[in-house]
Amino acid sequence: MDDNGGQIYLKRKVWRWVRIGYGILFILAVVTVISALAIIMTAILADKAALVNTALMNSVALIMALISLPGILVQLISLMFTGEKKYIITTKCPNCKHLVDFRMKEE
Repeated sequence: MDDNGGQIYLKRKVWRWVRIGYGILFILAVVTVISALAIIMTAILADKAALVNTALMNSVALIMALISLPGILVQLISLMFTGEKKYIITTKCPNCKHLVDFRMKEE
């Protein structure tokens, strides 16, 4: 591993595993948060006294609203930037069989 090519390969391999590790950690964090909210909501619905407690219900509703804010923000930004989209389609010409690129714009 003295040559530069081996070091670059090892560096790419390490970064790939770091990305995979962070991806798994992110998925586990999302699953944990959703599971915790499901357990809290099930406990609230099962207990009649907690169901009447408006402060507890409001806090659960606020937590769920905070969790959904990134998705709402993405949707609003995508609505603001609905410019023209460009598509490139590659297919074979039926007459001469070579590849042809079709360029389309959506306005």
